[in-house]
Amino acid sequence: MSTMSNTPPGARAPEPKVDEAAELAEKNQLSARRIAGFLLASVTLLTVVTGVITNGFTAARITAIPGALVIVFAMLLAFLPSFFAMGRMIRGTNKAFYAYCAVGLGRPAGVGVSFIALGAYAALQVGLYGVFGDVALTTLQPWLPPTVLGATPSPWWFALGAWVVTAVLGRSRLKQNSTLLLIVVAAELVWILPFTVMNFAHPAQGSSIISTVDDAFIPISVATTSIAVLICWLAIIGIENPPLYLSKAREPQHRTASRAAYGSIVVMAVIYISASWSMIVTAGPSAIIGASAVGPDMVWAMADHNVGPWFGLLGRILFLANVPAAAVAFHTIVTMYAQNLGSEGILWSWVGKLSHRTLSPRNASAVMSAIALAVIVLAWVLGWQPTAGLFIIGGTIGAVGVVMMLFLTSLSILGHFRRNRDVYPAAQDNDAQQAEVGQAARAGEAAAGDHDRRRHSLRIRVVAPAISAVATFVVLCLAVANFGLLIGDPESNLGWVVAGIYLLFLLVGVGYALWLRRNAPIRYHKIAGDDTCADDETGAEDVAVA
Repeated sequence: MSTMSNTPPGARAPEPKVDEAAELAEKNQLSARRIAGFLLASVTLLTVVTGVITNGFTAARITAIPGALVIVFAMLLAFLPSFFAMGRMIRGTNKAFYAYCAVGLGRPAGVGVSFIALGAYAALQVGLYGVFGDVALTTLQPWLPPTVLGATPSPWWFALGAWVVTAVLGRSRLKQNSTLLLIVVAAELVWILPFTVMNFAHPAQGSSIISTVDDAFIPISVATTSIAVLICWLAIIGIENPPLYLSKAREPQHRTASRAAYGSIVVMAVIYISASWSMIVTAGPSAIIGASAVGPDMVWAMADHNVGPWFGLLGRILFLANVPAAAVAFHTIVTMYAQNLGSEGILWSWVGKLSHRTLSPRNASAVMSAIALAVIVLAWVLGWQPTAGLFIIGGTIGAVGVVMMLFLTSLSILGHFRRNRDVYPAAQDNDAQQAEVGQAARAGEAAAGDHDRRRHSLRIRVVAPAISAVATFVVLCLAVANFGLLIGDPESNLGWVVAGIYLLFLLVGVGYALWLRRNAPIRYHKIAGDDTCADDETGAEDVAVA
C-alpha cells in the first residue's frame, strides 16, 4: 500500500496505524500458560507456604490446615463453573468483576463493585512492598555496610526499590511480563517440591505420613475450622481473575482462560496441601503449632535441617524474587481495572489510554504507581512496621475486599440466570427439544450460541452460585469479626472500619452511576460494554440499588 497521499504532514494516516495496532495486539495475545503465570504469581506460592500456612497453624491453633485448604478449594471450584458460564454470555471483552455485577445486579451495583476492586487490589499490591523490605534487609544484611551515606540501611529502601521495578514493568508489554513471572513461578516450584519431599522423608520421632492423616485433615471443631478456612482463604487471593485477561487471551479466549484457571488451581492445591502436610510430618503433630509461632523462620529452619543451609538461603533469595513478581501481577490487575473504567467513562478518559508502543495501560499504571509511592512514603514517615503494618494490615484489607466482590459476583450470577430463565427450558432432557436444539446449533453461529446457553444445568444456574454466595458471605462475616486475629491484634475493631469503608465505596459507586444515568446517559450505557446490561426495562437496576 502506498504511503504517499495528500495528508498534511502533521496528520496521522489511519490505515497503517490500524494495521500496526492489530499486529501488536496479536503479538500481545497470551496463552493459557502465560495467563497462569500471572495468576500463580499473584497468589505468591512461596509467600503462602512460608507465611499464610504457618500463620494458620498459629492463629487457628489446630493442625488440620491441609483439611481447611481442601474446603477452600472446594468452595473455589463451586464458584468457577458458573463464573465462566456467565462470562461466555457477556458481550464484549471486559469480564472483570464489576462487569459481572453490572450485568447481573445492574450498572449502579457494577460501578460500586469497581470502586471496591480498585481499593482492594491496590491494598494488596502496596502491602507486598512492606514484607519485601523486611525480608530483603534481613537476607542481605550480612553483606551490607553498617551505614550508607551516614544512614543505617532501612527496609523502606528495599520497599522503594521494589516499587521502582514494579512501576517500570507496569508499563511493559503483558507478554514480556508474563515471561518473567513464569520464570519466577517455575523457580518457586523447583524449590517448594524438594522442600516438601524432604520434609516427608524426615519425619519427627513417632510421626509418619500415615499416622498424621487424622491430624492433617480431620478438624476438631467448627469454630477452629472456620478460623482456619478464613486464613487459608488468603492463600487463593489472586486466582479469581482469569476473565480479566480475556481480551488479551489467544483464541478461543474462554477456553484459554478456563484452562489457565483450572491448571493454576491444580498446581496450588497440590503445592499447598502437600507442603502443609509435610510440615506436620517433619515437626510432629504435637509440636507444629508451637514451632509455627516464629512464622517463615520455621520453614527456613526445616529447609536448613532437612536439606542444608544452602537450600534455606536459596529459599530466602527466591522469596525476594517472589514478592516483586506478585506486586507486578497485582499492579497489572489494578491498572487493567482502572483502564477499563477510564475507557468506559467511569473514570477520566485519559486513564483509559493505552500505550501506542506496548498497548499497556500507561496512564492507569502511572496513577497507581503514584498512589503506591505515596502510601509507602507515608508509612515510612509515620513509623509503621513494614511487615506488621503495611503487609499484614494492607493485605488483609485487600483480602476482605476481594471476598466481598466474590460474594456480590455470586449474587450477580444468580440474578443473571434468574432473569434469563426463559432461555433455559425446564425440560432440557426432552428428546424432541434436544433434537430441536441440535438443529438450531447446526443452523449457524448464532444458533450455536443459543445452544450453548440452553445446555446450562440447574447446578450451573442455581446450585453452584447459591453455594458460592452462602460460603463467601460466611467467610466475609468471619473476616470482619476476626479481623483483629488476622492482623495479630485480637482486640482490634479495625474489621468493622474496613467493612464500613468498602460499604461506603459501594454506595458512592451506586450514587455516581445514578448521577451518570441522569446527566451523562451515553457514558452510563457504556458501562460493561454496549448492550450488556440491556435489562433496564425489567427494573433489575432499581431492585439492585434498593
